[in-house]
Amino acid sequence: MTLRTRIEAVQRAQAHCAAQRQAIGTAWRGLKDETTRVATPQRVLVGGVVAGFIAGLPLPGGSTDAGSLVGGRLTSLFMDVLSSNVRAEFAAGAALAAAEEGVDRDASAGSQS
Repeated sequence: MTLRTRIEAVQRAQAHCAAQRQAIGTAWRGLKDETTRVATPQRVLVGGVVAGFIAGLPLPGGSTDAGSLVGGRLTSLFMDVLSSNVRAEFAAGAALAAAEEGVDRDASAGSQS
Protein backbone atom coordinates (compact mmCIF):
# COMPACT_ATOMS: atom_id res chain seq x y z
CA MET A 1 0.00 0.00 0.00
CA THR A 2 1.39 3.33 -1.01
CA LEU A 3 1.20 6.49 0.98
CA ARG A 4 -1.36 7.96 -1.41
CA THR A 5 -3.79 5.00 -0.97
CA ARG A 6 -3.42 5.20 2.80
CA ILE A 7 -4.22 8.91 2.76
CA GLU A 8 -7.30 8.25 0.60
CA ALA A 9 -8.45 5.50 2.97
CA VAL A 10 -8.07 7.83 5.96
CA GLN A 11 -9.98 10.59 4.16
CA ARG A 12 -12.84 8.18 3.33
CA ALA A 13 -12.95 7.04 6.96
CA GLN A 14 -13.03 10.65 8.17
CA ALA A 15 -15.87 11.49 5.76
CA HIS A 16 -17.79 8.45 6.99
CA CYS A 17 -17.28 9.47 10.62
CA ALA A 18 -18.42 13.03 9.88
CA ALA A 19 -21.58 11.73 8.17
CA GLN A 20 -22.33 9.45 11.12
CA ARG A 21 -21.75 12.29 13.59
CA GLN A 22 -24.17 14.49 11.65
CA ALA A 23 -26.79 11.69 11.53
CA ILE A 24 -26.46 11.11 15.26
CA GLY A 25 -26.82 14.84 15.96
CA THR A 26 -29.95 15.02 13.81
CA ALA A 27 -31.44 11.98 15.54
CA TRP A 28 -30.64 13.42 18.97
CA ARG A 29 -32.29 16.77 18.12
CA GLY A 30 -35.34 14.90 16.81
CA LEU A 31 -35.55 12.90 20.02
CA LYS A 32 -35.36 16.06 22.13
CA ASP A 33 -38.04 17.79 20.05
CA GLU A 34 -40.34 14.77 20.24
CA THR A 35 -39.83 14.47 24.00
CA THR A 36 -40.73 18.13 24.42
CA ARG A 37 -43.83 17.71 22.26
CA VAL A 38 -45.02 14.63 24.16
CA ALA A 39 -44.18 15.92 27.64
CA THR A 40 -47.44 17.80 28.21
CA PRO A 41 -49.83 14.91 27.41
CA GLN A 42 -47.68 12.60 29.52
CA ARG A 43 -47.93 14.95 32.48
CA VAL A 44 -51.71 15.14 32.12
CA LEU A 45 -51.96 11.36 31.95
CA VAL A 46 -49.69 10.79 34.95
CA GLY A 47 -51.56 13.44 36.96
CA GLY A 48 -54.87 11.73 36.20
CA VAL A 49 -53.55 8.31 37.16
CA VAL A 50 -52.10 9.60 40.42
CA ALA A 51 -55.28 11.51 41.29
CA GLY A 52 -57.38 8.43 40.53
CA PHE A 53 -55.14 6.28 42.71
CA ILE A 54 -55.32 8.74 45.59
CA ALA A 55 -59.10 8.95 45.26
CA GLY A 56 -59.33 5.18 45.69
CA LEU A 57 -57.24 4.93 48.86
CA PRO A 58 -59.32 4.27 51.99
CA LEU A 59 -58.59 6.01 55.27
CA PRO A 60 -57.21 3.93 58.15
CA GLY A 61 -59.99 2.46 60.28
CA GLY A 62 -61.74 0.44 57.60
CA SER A 63 -64.54 2.87 56.81
CA THR A 64 -65.72 2.49 53.20
CA ASP A 65 -68.17 5.39 52.94
CA ALA A 66 -67.79 7.56 49.85
CA GLY A 67 -66.90 10.57 52.00
CA SER A 68 -64.23 8.65 53.86
CA LEU A 69 -61.97 8.18 50.84
CA VAL A 70 -58.84 10.32 50.88
CA GLY A 71 -60.06 13.55 49.36
CA GLY A 72 -62.96 11.72 47.68
CA ARG A 73 -65.17 14.70 47.00
CA LEU A 74 -62.25 17.07 46.53
CA THR A 75 -60.55 14.70 44.10
CA SER A 76 -63.80 14.28 42.19
CA LEU A 77 -64.09 18.05 41.88
CA PHE A 78 -60.45 18.29 40.81
CA MET A 79 -60.93 15.61 38.14
CA ASP A 80 -64.01 17.41 36.78
CA VAL A 81 -62.09 20.67 36.50
CA LEU A 82 -59.07 18.93 34.99
CA SER A 83 -61.10 17.12 32.37
CA SER A 84 -62.91 20.30 31.33
CA ASN A 85 -59.58 22.15 31.10
CA VAL A 86 -58.09 19.41 28.92
CA ARG A 87 -61.12 19.47 26.62
CA ALA A 88 -60.87 23.27 26.38
CA GLU A 89 -57.16 23.03 25.54
CA PHE A 90 -57.84 20.55 22.73
CA ALA A 91 -60.64 22.76 21.38
CA ALA A 92 -58.38 25.82 21.45
CA GLY A 93 -55.62 23.90 19.68
CA ALA A 94 -58.05 22.76 16.97
CA ALA A 95 -59.36 26.31 16.53
CA LEU A 96 -55.82 27.67 16.27
CA ALA A 97 -54.87 25.05 13.68
CA ALA A 98 -58.00 25.83 11.66
CA ALA A 99 -57.28 29.56 11.83
CA GLU A 100 -53.66 29.06 10.72
CA GLU A 101 -54.82 26.84 7.87
CA GLY A 102 -57.28 29.54 6.78
CA VAL A 103 -54.54 32.18 6.86
CA ASP A 104 -52.22 29.93 4.83
CA ARG A 105 -54.98 29.24 2.31
CA ASP A 106 -55.75 32.98 1.99
CA ALA A 107 -52.06 33.81 1.55
CA SER A 108 -51.59 31.18 -1.15
CA ALA A 109 -54.74 32.35 -2.98
CA GLY A 110 -53.48 35.96 -2.88
CA SER A 111 -50.08 35.02 -4.29
CA GLN A 112 -51.63 33.06 -7.18
CA SER A 113 -53.74 36.01 -8.44
